[in-house]
Amino acid sequence: MSARSDDGIIEALDIDGAAFGVAVQWHPEVTSTQDSRLFESLTAAAQKYRSN
Repeated sequence: MSARSDDGIIEALDIDGAAFGVAVQWHPEVTSTQDSRLFESLTAAAQKYRSN
């Protein structure tokens, strides 16, 4: 478990042992600079996978 809301609801999970694995719950209609990190990480993982 990587993130909880203020009321204790699990909102993000990391997948141990995976090259890249994230489960998130968020509202994509609400933009945040922090949201871009998720997509940047996904893109970086895809590029790394493709180059191997």
